[in-house]
Amino acid sequence: MTFASSSIARTSCLRPGSRAQPKTWAELTKDAAKLASRGSGQYGLYIPQWDSALPVELTWQAGGVVQDKHGLVTFNTAAFRRAADFYINFYKSKLVPTASDFDQTQGFVSGAAPMVISGPYLAGAINGAAPELKGKWGVAMLPKDKTGTSLFAGSNMGVWFKSKHVNESLRLLAYLSTKKEQLTWFKFTNELPTIKVAMAAKSLTTDPMVSVYLKQLQNAQLLPPLVPAWGKISQAMLDALNSIVLKGADEKLDTRATESAGCGPPEAVVARCFKHHGAGAFGRPHSFT
Repeated sequence: MTFASSSIARTSCLRPGSRAQPKTWAELTKDAAKLASRGSGQYGLYIPQWDSALPVELTWQAGGVVQDKHGLVTFNTAAFRRAADFYINFYKSKLVPTASDFDQTQGFVSGAAPMVISGPYLAGAINGAAPELKGKWGVAMLPKDKTGTSLFAGSNMGVWFKSKHVNESLRLLAYLSTKKEQLTWFKFTNELPTIKVAMAAKSLTTDPMVSVYLKQLQNAQLLPPLVPAWGKISQAMLDALNSIVLKGADEKLDTRATESAGCGPPEAVVARCFKHHGAGAFGRPHSFT
């Protein structure tokens, strides 16, 4: 039987052969290596190449943060270096696919990449693509390094400042926020409700996968708040890592300093987005806008 595992606002890890899921980074790496050894085109884990939040999540798990006490974003820490090493090693060891068009759902269903870190929404995609696998996979808490912290995230809805239909829009949001509609939304999308009364519904509390999601939520963090340029910074960080694992860039390249123009403290952003330095030495930073 193939057993899978996942986490709340994101994560899913799968392990065949037993009901013991990897509980640590070391176990995850070991399991991924075993799965990848099955032959050509077989991998142990799928890492989304577009997921700029994953390296941050790994940094949290390594016991670090990506903002200093002044609110500045920085990747120049021992925890981020450890997270980067962990991330890069999956590619170096050929445990993950490198094709940009690799589909995580199909890879999971086919068994080509039977472990994946994702969110509850992926369960809906898997059930839709392969209902015959029901009962043959599952979800579990994220593997730990120092912690097993997950990403708390989701989609947002709001009303445009210049909207001519503010009242109507607010009524729609109020309607979508009711318990009934939140549960309906979960039924169709497998995205968790945003209100506690809906989360306490029997239809959710009796679902074994949802119980894992709720448990993981107790150890989850938001991405850095009040950072206007976060999207730009996190993408630069991901591009730096992916240039190494996908394009063979030198691992000892210049540190990049990304500065959000026109923002004063604490919202000013300086991200030391090095392209990975195993020895911890940093080159001369340069700014870009």
